[in-house]
Amino acid sequence: MLTSVDSVKSLIKVGHLPGQPKCDLDGWLSNFRRDELPLAQHLASRYIYISQAHGESMFLDAFHSLSSHIAKAATNADTIATKWWDFLGRVVVSRVTGENPNDTDSGYTFARWARQLAGIPETRILRPEEVIAARYNNDFPLLLVDDFLGSGEQIIKHWKRKHQLSGQSLEDLFANSGGYGAYYCPLVATSYGLQRARSCVGLNVIPVYTMGPEYSALQADSRIWKNAFSQSQLDEFLNNTYARAAFSDPRFKGGFHNLGLTIGLWNNVPDASIQILWDESLTWKPLMKRA
Repeated sequence: MLTSVDSVKSLIKVGHLPGQPKCDLDGWLSNFRRDELPLAQHLASRYIYISQAHGESMFLDAFHSLSSHIAKAATNADTIATKWWDFLGRVVVSRVTGENPNDTDSGYTFARWARQLAGIPETRILRPEEVIAARYNNDFPLLLVDDFLGSGEQIIKHWKRKHQLSGQSLEDLFANSGGYGAYYCPLVATSYGLQRARSCVGLNVIPVYTMGPEYSALQADSRIWKNAFSQSQLDEFLNNTYARAAFSDPRFKGGFHNLGLTIGLWNNVPDASIQILWDESLTWKPLMKRA
């Protein structure tokens, strides 16, 4: 267990935590009382950070892992290669959008990576409404790209959303799809969100890495705490700090859907992470702000 602020700072130097300016370790630790610092330092040392370079590597892993799914029905090496190259030559890549799509959606980053890292031409990187329009006249496999699958709400809404001009959703067009169908490949998924997302008819969900309840910072026996403190100590620590922070939206105390994660990405902190890591108030400084 870490016992000093300097020990936590050393993690930044070796890349386990994001460096400045995104990560304000000194400011965040200043939120805590002296008797709370051992827990705060331990929590900071277990913060899981995915850098952009790591994200790019995971994206390529996700893309190439599709080959095993594409070739399930193949009987020999030649057939596998043929099916994979056919997939690469026809796949359309699209981003996953929020309820109100905007240009800051992380899906744009992954669409760009599809072009730059995987060699997918610009003509086959489409917005959701363009996918629906193109699907009327063509049978093609669809790859949805994203960084994080938390509660599953965003992908479910994206998959089922009726688009204004067509009146149809992606689910309407791919639910009974022949051929390759549709794939959703987030870099990181929670087991909770993964289970919910797999209820989307016609969508194959294939994350690079899955985080189960063993990653919850709300449980003393999780991988985060490893029983370094008792459950009563942890509960007291979290309750006291939340009371002082006085956040405006208490729904995210334990992370969205109470997922209790401690994860951040180069471009954002998922709201599935516990609130004291990313939220701010007049009395609280975040470790890493949400975009």
